[in-house]
Amino acid sequence: KSRRPRRRRRTPTPRALTPHARPTSMWAAGGAEPEEWQDAIDDAWWYRVSSFCYCYPGLLLLLRPEPLYRAALPRCGWFPFRLMGASVALNGPLSYMGDVVTWGRPSRWKTADRVLATTNTLVTSSLIPFGALGLMHFPLASVAVLAVGIVAALLCKRRATLAISAATNCREYLIFHSLWHLILPAAATIAQLLLEWNFAQDSSEPVGIGVRFIPYAS
Repeated sequence: KSRRPRRRRRTPTPRALTPHARPTSMWAAGGAEPEEWQDAIDDAWWYRVSSFCYCYPGLLLLLRPEPLYRAALPRCGWFPFRLMGASVALNGPLSYMGDVVTWGRPSRWKTADRVLATTNTLVTSSLIPFGALGLMHFPLASVAVLAVGIVAALLCKRRATLAISAATNCREYLIFHSLWHLILPAAATIAQLLLEWNFAQDSSEPVGIGVRFIPYAS
């Protein structure tokens, strides 16, 4: 009998041999960071501190959710704004653990950070269509600031992911990932303060997007 020729075993590519393959998706998986960037992480205090930017808008919403609850009346008073604030505030320490403390190695902190960041971004973004459909009534300025902040933050996140995927530009990654940590929390904070200011102007009938606000329940 004639023998069938043996199939050649494919030689793994250098990328496959790399201990931590670098994904190209926007939400980079845990363990994707180049370990040789650790010294740069340690030197970039502004990158490390940026993780905690989530805490301010989260605590503001947790402690002062009344303006948003009022804007959600009468149709969406069930929306969990206070829980949303707690979730955003929690993202600060989780981000620090995932992006700083466990840099360069797989960790459950990274998974938790990624899941919570994705959830918070989606929930925050959902406020825009709620307002557009007339289910919630926010000032136009608040909606505009939040929308621009979400788009800009996602673009920065994408740039950071591309930088870490190529593993060639540490500085670019640090800058754009820090901006991802900064821009969306800053936009959310400004949007909340604009809503608060709108209430302060006329607590009985602040003007929303084409609809008057429902006054606070007595």
